[in-house]
Amino acid sequence: MQNLSLFESNSQPFIIDNHLSFNFNDPIKQNLTTFYSLIETKSYTPITSCVLEHIITTTNLTSCEKLYYLLADSLALISKNKGYSRYCALPSEDWADRLGCSRSLVFTMQQSLVKKGYFIINKDFDEIGRNERNLITPTLPTSVFNHLNEKYPDRVGDYTSYNPLSECKRAYLDRTKLFIKLNYNLLKLISSNEYPNSRQKVMWLGFYTSCYKNYMLLAKKGFGLGGYSYSDDSSFSFITSYKELAELYSCNTKYISKTIRALEKLGFIKTKNIY
Repeated sequence: MQNLSLFESNSQPFIIDNHLSFNFNDPIKQNLTTFYSLIETKSYTPITSCVLEHIITTTNLTSCEKLYYLLADSLALISKNKGYSRYCALPSEDWADRLGCSRSLVFTMQQSLVKKGYFIINKDFDEIGRNERNLITPTLPTSVFNHLNEKYPDRVGDYTSYNPLSECKRAYLDRTKLFIKLNYNLLKLISSNEYPNSRQKVMWLGFYTSCYKNYMLLAKKGFGLGGYSYSDDSSFSFITSYKELAELYSCNTKYISKTIRALEKLGFIKTKNIY
């Protein structure tokens, strides 16, 4: 078979292998070489899998809005797990820093996400009536919620039905659907990094999601992969093609090729051909 490089064949399957670059290990202050260590030994936010996949692939949100939603949703879940309400509140300058954008864009995205049905925002006033912060409650449009609730299977167990008077949509999906482990500090580092653009960051998160799901599947099977051999360094990966990725992210194969080259050059992924 002709030896084609990764970027010479749109139909050639290849492995996407997410890994931490050297620059990411320093600010996290962890001696990590694999995502295996990150998943199994470090704290994580259990992000509902079907919601994460919807946000990453929907065409109704901009890439920066997707990052904003995922950051806010993770913070709201952390708040809920600490015994508070499922919302988050940060000053606009903190959001801008975590998203690598301007404060004006933060306010624009807040209005857009409210209009599209993904944020509920209430005002947080101080003792003299000044608006200090916006309290953000991540939610989902009713049509999206119904679709995710019906399409994706529940976790094993008996669950009470959804009651909008006692819990929000996101809390119900947290309670009943499968989740993906994602370290919040890692999410912040990805979203605030100055080198990839917003769309490349979202695609990296999509790669992470596919790697995680494949990792869990392999773990259930005892890493039995026939002719392929996976060590801890390579088990966090998945096999795909340009055509599959282009369909998933609603773009053409040329853009997929360009994005993969950029992410690999920056040290966010590793790729190799499979023949």
